[in-house]
Amino acid sequence: MSRLAQKNRTIWYALAVLFGVCLFLGFRTQTVVTSVLWNGNSTGEQQIVVENGDLLDRLSAKDSLLSVDVELTRDPFKVPSRPKSRPRTSDVKLKSKNEVVKPVLRALLFDNVNPSVQLSVGSTQSSWLRVGDTFQGWFIQDITSSGITVVKDEEEVFLQSP
Repeated sequence: MSRLAQKNRTIWYALAVLFGVCLFLGFRTQTVVTSVLWNGNSTGEQQIVVENGDLLDRLSAKDSLLSVDVELTRDPFKVPSRPKSRPRTSDVKLKSKNEVVKPVLRALLFDNVNPSVQLSVGSTQSSWLRVGDTFQGWFIQDITSSGITVVKDEEEVFLQSP
């Protein structure tokens, strides 16, 4: 027997085995689904009765029982409203008209190309700021690896890196 004929025979055997496995799995799936549909659920509380229906009708009837048991507490397609919270007085520094709340340096990303910082003044926090940006009236004058220099109303403050 030639090598080509032997390879063809091996391929046909492999395909026959694959077909047999697929057939076995298909019948196994059908028997499991049928036994679940006809035996009811595990608690035995409700039986599904669909007369003259095909397999998909029986499956949809069983799925409809699940949706009845689960009560929705909220609409999943509606964004929940957030409760309005008042800021705690410990978080917010109360200031008089003459007192200026100084910023706090929260984060510093320093490189020679594009250094960035994050500041917070009171309870508000900034997004990433660069030299020349302003946050709550504070102008970012300089960013170095050791800290930043900010200016407001001719008052210059150096904030060290956290």
